[in-house]
Amino acid sequence: MMLIQIILVLFFVLAIIAVWLKFQRADLRLGMAFFWTVFWVLAGVVVILPDSTMNLASILGVGRGVDAIIYLALAMLFYLFFKNTVQLEKMNRDLTKVTRELALREEKKESK
Repeated sequence: MMLIQIILVLFFVLAIIAVWLKFQRADLRLGMAFFWTVFWVLAGVVVILPDSTMNLASILGVGRGVDAIIYLALAMLFYLFFKNTVQLEKMNRDLTKVTRELALREEKKESK
């Protein structure tokens, strides 16, 4: 095993530990903890068995394994960006609603 593989596998193990610590502190839901665990395990498999990406490439109809990984990574990044944007918009709407309700309550208190 090459040094870079050892370093990356150690990083992935630490990432999995961090995921489950965040889950225990209720910073992460079970579904997301499971998703990230599977993600880091698959990343570890790719690092340990780099030729496994060729199987994925042939299934997806892509010429090289690294291309398949890049396409999938980009798709995942775009999806996560979209999901975060939607959540941020929802939080902004909720915060605006709460702020308006508090302002109306304060106005009612002051007018009495």
